[in-house]
Amino acid sequence: MYTIIISGPAFCIWKERSGSVATDPAGEEMVVSAFLEQLRNACVNRTEGWWTYEYCFPKGITQFHEDKGKRNPEYSLGHLSSTAEHTVDRVNMSIVRPKQAHSRTTPSGHRILQQRLGGGTRCDETLRPRATTMFFQCPLNWQSRPETQIVSIVEASLCEYEVVVETTLVCGHHRLLPHQPKAEQTIQCNALPGEL
Repeated sequence: MYTIIISGPAFCIWKERSGSVATDPAGEEMVVSAFLEQLRNACVNRTEGWWTYEYCFPKGITQFHEDKGKRNPEYSLGHLSSTAEHTVDRVNMSIVRPKQAHSRTTPSGHRILQQRLGGGTRCDETLRPRATTMFFQCPLNWQSRPETQIVSIVEASLCEYEVVVETTLVCGHHRLLPHQPKAEQTIQCNALPGEL
């Protein structure tokens, strides 16, 4: 007879500090970034036109153009400011309600994780370092276990970026799970004139 103990952030009760802190079975405080630890030292890429964006958890995000296997030019859009923030299960993040700007990529009432990255490559126009706010959300189709992906990159203001990442890793937190429709939904299709 064997006893198998399975542990992880999804089995914790996340009630402290608006759901961003829990206590593990050993009595240690765990922060909400623990849900993303499977991404540690892995990178997620998205190419939009000429640029490729690469986010590596928890370190930071870069923007680059790849030409013949080389990255030129390459810009840091933000990174963690101290090595303390790199500690396992200790990355500074918070649970937030999405802004209206994310309404197309984030379902209504769906909370998301937020990470702030600063100290990027200096912006020529503002003479300040580039910075990015990362948003992590559970996808609506989370039951089919889609891969972690960057779904949106917006330059909200000059050299200030907002990036939305969909990952099923955060779906284990009750506040980050998307709200499903409560009533039966009807889909109505209409043929366009001349399309029959």
